Amino acid sequence: MIHAVLDKSNFSNYVSQHSDKPIIAMLHMNWCGHCKHAHPFFNEMQNYFADFEELITTDVECEANREVCSQFSISGYPSYFILYQGKKTNKFCKANYDYMVNYGYEVMEEVYGSNLTQIKDEKYKIDKIPYIEFLEEPNNLTLLNYARYLLRKPEFKTLNAYYRNSTEAGPNGTLIYHFSSTNSIKCKDPLTFQNVINFLLKFTSDIREEWDFKSILESQKLFSIYIPRTSMDNLFYRKCANHFSRISTFGHSKSVGTKIVASKFGLSNKELPAIVVFDPNTKKFAKFAKSSNITELEQFYQSITDGKANEENYNLDDSIFDVISQSNLAIISLSLSIGIIIVGVLFYTYNCALGNLKKMD
Repeated sequence: MIHAVLDKSNFSNYVSQHSDKPIIAMLHMNWCGHCKHAHPFFNEMQNYFADFEELITTDVECEANREVCSQFSISGYPSYFILYQGKKTNKFCKANYDYMVNYGYEVMEEVYGSNLTQIKDEKYKIDKIPYIEFLEEPNNLTLLNYARYLLRKPEFKTLNAYYRNSTEAGPNGTLIYHFSSTNSIKCKDPLTFQNVINFLLKFTSDIREEWDFKSILESQKLFSIYIPRTSMDNLFYRKCANHFSRISTFGHSKSVGTKIVASKFGLSNKELPAIVVFDPNTKKFAKFAKSSNITELEQFYQSITDGKANEENYNLDDSIFDVISQSNLAIISLSLSIGIIIVGVLFYTYNCALGNLKKMD
């Protein structure tokens, strides 16, 4: 944001030269009590938007700059005007920090648009999945301003984001990630700025350690399973998941069992690390062995998009659940074995202790 120091000597020239950007002008008087109350909030708003080049602010003291202020239809002080493309629009603003920040965003959104879509009807059906939903209590703007700020950053621009006023929201708002039409995750941490960032980062890359098959089938998006050879490969998994999040949702074979998953797709240990990519629409998969090069993976995903990959038929509904069942059966068997061993050890210890007591008698 640019803060312009304007007075009667440069006001007209500056406004005409910067007519392509909105200018927020606060017109005030030094003797005005309301102005003295509002001015610190206006300064804080200027600091908040310091990195926003799309917005210009200025505050003009009207006692010393009567010629400037006479150009405006002022009914009281302080008065706020938006100067854009030769027009001067009076726009009311409350003397409150959150409202001042909201004011700045509203001005920019009128000119540049917004990454956030407001939902006024709570029954409104959202077609874009997955999506982030910000619920605010009426007249509470904190979470909304967090959302506006973060969605301007490159790492969050890809999110489908919506907000609505709702009495169901908590006192500081509610943040929900909807990864299918029926499944969602709510942020349980207090909605501080950093916690909101951490929550969004979990889903920006669609990195999921566990597989949610229902959401995969509904997502209409490629789903990639990363199968490492060693734990060192997991660093590359994270890199892949971040890099290819625009194309595919990522899962990790460890949630089922790496050996089971690799054998299911006919991959030997020598071919790992590998990536198997499902297409929920065609119920087919393609596999890329020895996946350790981002450029080659780019070409691989492009071949899938172009329909040129060597795809194989695969029954995603049944076979994958068979894998889960096998994995769960193995876990149950292992748990039972451990349980039997523990019971045996306890029984042996008890008998030894009982024998020692008899000897003492």
